[in-house]
Amino acid sequence: MMIDKRLLNFVPESKKYVFFTVLLRFFSLLANTAFIFSVAAVLKNRTLQISSIFVMILCLLLSLASNLLSSRTAFLASSKVKIKLRTSIYEKLLSLGTDYQESSSTAKIIQTATEGVEQIETWFSAFLPQFYYAMIAALFTFGTIAFFNLKMALVLLACVPLIPLSMAVVQGIAKKLLGKYWAQYGSLADNFLENLEGLTTLQIYEADGFKASQMAREAENFRRVTMKVLSMQLNSIIIMDVVAYGGAALGICTALSAFYAGQMDFYSAFACILLSADFFIPLRRLGSAFHVAMNGVTASKNIWELLDTKVEGGESLPLAPKPSRSTNRPCKQADSLRFVGLSATPSAGDGSGTAFTETRSKPVSQVLPLTGRSLPATPPVFTVENLSVSFGERAALKNCSLSIEPGTFAAFVGKSGSGKSTLAKILSGIYGSYSGNAKISGVEIRDMSKKELHSFVTYISHRDWIFAGSVRDCLLEGKENATNEELWASLEKVNLSDFVRENGGLEMPLREGGSNLSGGQKQRLSIARALLHDSPVMIFDEATSNIDVESEELILNLIRSLKGKKTVIMINHRKENSLGADKIFEFDGGELK
Repeated sequence: MMIDKRLLNFVPESKKYVFFTVLLRFFSLLANTAFIFSVAAVLKNRTLQISSIFVMILCLLLSLASNLLSSRTAFLASSKVKIKLRTSIYEKLLSLGTDYQESSSTAKIIQTATEGVEQIETWFSAFLPQFYYAMIAALFTFGTIAFFNLKMALVLLACVPLIPLSMAVVQGIAKKLLGKYWAQYGSLADNFLENLEGLTTLQIYEADGFKASQMAREAENFRRVTMKVLSMQLNSIIIMDVVAYGGAALGICTALSAFYAGQMDFYSAFACILLSADFFIPLRRLGSAFHVAMNGVTASKNIWELLDTKVEGGESLPLAPKPSRSTNRPCKQADSLRFVGLSATPSAGDGSGTAFTETRSKPVSQVLPLTGRSLPATPPVFTVENLSVSFGERAALKNCSLSIEPGTFAAFVGKSGSGKSTLAKILSGIYGSYSGNAKISGVEIRDMSKKELHSFVTYISHRDWIFAGSVRDCLLEGKENATNEELWASLEKVNLSDFVRENGGLEMPLREGGSNLSGGQKQRLSIARALLHDSPVMIFDEATSNIDVESEELILNLIRSLKGKKTVIMINHRKENSLGADKIFEFDGGELK
């Protein structure tokens, strides 16, 4: 059904603008008809009088003014709808709070509020007025031609149902196709936004290549659906053109036949020929607007689905699990870490002290685990010397020197903005813009590819991204070929196994950003994934931030249990959380105390 009564009644004040739009277009039709008869009268009398010129100019001006005013009223009708819809969507999201994720993704909400509303605007401004005007115009033109030649009018009228009939046939095909189009469009937008938000996490677990190929497949599927929609639209337009132009040609032939048979004079025949050419124009434009209307009606379903969502929320919607990731892991070596003369300041990204620009040379070939280069006689060392990054005069790190040996449990403590996280992010390759030297196993960090560096270092923060899918998919990001036993073992270590078993096992659905998990559960799942990644160096940056006391104690005990097995760096504000650390480095104002 192309007339959505709910949408029409949603903004009742728009009805008057739709009415005025139809009325003004009808006035334009009257002016155009008067102009045709004026021209026919001039040709019949073979004289051009001032009064005739005045009438023709007046008709043209009235037609032009009516068209301009109808465009304005159509805009007012659609603008009211846009304001009302977007206000309603915004108010609905405020009432739902974060519970909107129970029924829809962030990307789908954005798409609905932008592209979806734009399609409905076109439905109001283009299709709806044209729908009513086309019916009125067809009846008026039929009556005018029938006054001169009933046979010709009936011939034209007989062709009219063919256009709505072709639209009805196309609607049945387009309904499914456009539903698939919007579903694919929403899925592509959803995955793009999610991948963008979790890009750092993807790089740390070397899953960005998999996601890139997945996005490429989805983009190709969307392209194919889009081409099918365009093909359907073009084919239907061709059918409507054949009906419209064929009907007009048939009417013209009927008028000429009547003229040569003496049944019509020149004045009547000429006027009816011009009117027959205009007879199908409103219907032809309706056919063109029909495809826009199909998009608008499909988009409105998504809007009603959102606006009808109950504020009290509901049960979680199951999500289809996503394929596992393919990440080839090199063998791991224990590395000692050493920092000498480290300095870093924020880049000019946003002036906040948190954005850094990355300048990285091409990957090197001498990284030990990736190339088979023989180990040096002494343990590998991570070294940073005279390192700085400038943004104005504010420095995030100033001449820091320290070293961390293999298997050491080190703690970076200090208040916010003291430089501890900056140092950790330089080590993990998240921040790559600095001057001086920062090396691991004798190789400069900025000369290493992300894949090479992340085979050594896993960075875990309280902002790690959880992708939509299942628990299994999440854990396989850490280790692509992990067995079920390994997956359950990692969940046991973070005390999540019982919770997962009670909620569907490894196929338990996860929403975008882990929104169906508590803060502690989300953080423990991130750590379970990191344990499967099994890198020799693990950096925990505020991993116990914003979680419950029980989860905090469990995570702290887990971090301490890694002592001696891996090189562990824990970053936190409170010194008391560093109990059991081999080395504690206290930061203040970008300097080590």
